[in-house]
Parts: sequence; C-alpha cells; structure tokens
Amino acid sequence: MLAVVRARLLRARGDLAGAISALDREPPATLAGPVPRWLREVQAATAALVRTASGAAEPSPPATGGLPPSPQHAIAIAAAQLARGQVGAAGATIADLLRRTGLALDVRVEAGLLAATCELTDGRTELARGTLDRALGLAAGERLRRPVIEAPSRLRRFLRQERELVERHDWLGAAVVGTPPTRVSPPGLSGPVVESLTDKETEVLRCMAALLSTEEIARTMFVSVNTVKTHIRGVLRKLAATRRNEAVRRARELGLV
Repeated sequence: MLAVVRARLLRARGDLAGAISALDREPPATLAGPVPRWLREVQAATAALVRTASGAAEPSPPATGGLPPSPQHAIAIAAAQLARGQVGAAGATIADLLRRTGLALDVRVEAGLLAATCELTDGRTELARGTLDRALGLAAGERLRRPVIEAPSRLRRFLRQERELVERHDWLGAAVVGTPPTRVSPPGLSGPVVESLTDKETEVLRCMAALLSTEEIARTMFVSVNTVKTHIRGVLRKLAATRRNEAVRRARELGLV
C-alpha cells in the first residue's frame, strides 16, 4: 500500500521514474501477506497510469472472472488509449464507464477530464471547454484537485489558457497556475524544525504542498480523515505554523518538500 501512495505522489510531482521505482519495490504478495482484491485493483490501476505516462505498454484489464474492470482500471485503460492516439477507443471506454451507477466522485471527475481531453484532441474545442467546466464543477464541492493535477498535460495547458475557466474555478490554485517559486526568507527567519517529522507526516506535508484537500489526502493514503487531521496538526506544530499554507511555505524554505 505504501508503494501505491509513494507512486501516486511521485507521479503528481512529475517524477515518473521514481514512481515506477516505487512500484517495482513493492514486496511480493507471498512476503507481504494476502492482498485484498480492492487493493490489487488499486495497485494495478496505479501501475498502469504511471507506465502509460512514461510511454510504456498499454495496460490490460486484470482478471475479474468476466466482470468489467474496476473503475480505476477503466480510467487507466482510457488514458493509455488516449496516449497512443486511439481517441475513439478512449472515448468509448469513458462512455462505458460513465454508464455505470454508483461511481465515486473522483472517478466521475477523472472520467470527465479524460472525455474533455478526447474532445480537445479531436479538435472539438467548444465541447471540450464545456466538458471540462462540468468536470471542474463536480470537483469543486470537495475541492478535488488531485485529478486535475494528474490530468493529461494537454488538458492542463488548455485550462491554463482559459482565463474564464480559471477565474470561475479559482479554488484550483497551483493545480492550474503551477507552484509559485519558493520565496527566500531573510536570514534568521526560517530556523530549525521544532521536531523531526515522521514518515506519515512527511507524506501528508507533500500532499499539502500539492494542494490536496484533507479528504483527498485520506483517499490517497488509505486512512481516515481524522488520521489525516492528526498528522496535519503534528506538521503544523513541528513547523511552528498556524495554517497549512504557512507550513508548506516554511517546509519549502527548509528544503523539506
């Protein structure tokens, strides 16, 4: 599970080689103990998305006893088809996925972003703009920034150029405009960390730097929202900060992220 979390964080930061390396270091199931089916599907989907982004082979659906692939794996397959120029196939995969009921919000957002990318690639700019706007509208309620950060680069470039969309969805912050350059504090202001961060607190801090919401961090790390809040309080205390953005700024000054 930790390998999946690290791979997703590294992929969001653009470190595809590091993400693949994290997945390759995952211990075999025989050593790590039995792996539940839902986690196997998450691992497979994460591996497929990372290797697709790096130009590796298209993922094949996992063995599911004749059942459709999991929603996350369907997303990975569509992303791979799109990366190989199979726009029609990718659109069909997304359309099939969206016909399912009970899809999680982040899956619907990711599917909408991929659908917009298909339309953009096909030259249907107006349709792409509307589809993108609807996907961002879905994400706005829970401030789901991760799907936007991980969206195809072509769509992210398009979004940055769409001033009206950027203004309408200003909650996206750095997911749209990119991380602002680190500000150098005057000598003597940064100071040492009050106490060393734990591994979990460091993971949470990196998620905070990527502008993920508390709920998104919980889903990414497969922990409860309350657990994430506890780690955030620890990060704030140890970095002598009172707000999340202050903690991230201080962490950048100290070279922690």
